[in-house]
Amino acid sequence: MCLCVGSSQHVLGSHDLRCRLAPSFSLQWRLFADVVNNCGMAIELMSPLVPGAFLLMASLGSIARSITGLASGATNAALTQHFARGSNAADINAKDAVSGMD
Repeated sequence: MCLCVGSSQHVLGSHDLRCRLAPSFSLQWRLFADVVNNCGMAIELMSPLVPGAFLLMASLGSIARSITGLASGATNAALTQHFARGSNAADINAKDAVSGMD
């Protein structure tokens, strides 16, 4: 149940964010997502070094990586729409999923 709710929130949030993103700012949001991902991984890696704040640091790292997924998914959708010709966005998404390059 929790996985289903989290997944649906990710899809709805990604759609909402994609609607608000201008295609000209997609690369800046992608850079933001990469920076937040690196910060989240660093926080998660440092969490065992601070046993008193382990749960807090691990949670912050996880939240940062969730924000990364949201921003990355939204920019990916915006870039796909930009490169789509007519109605072939589904083909582009399928090829992207098969190649595994996200």
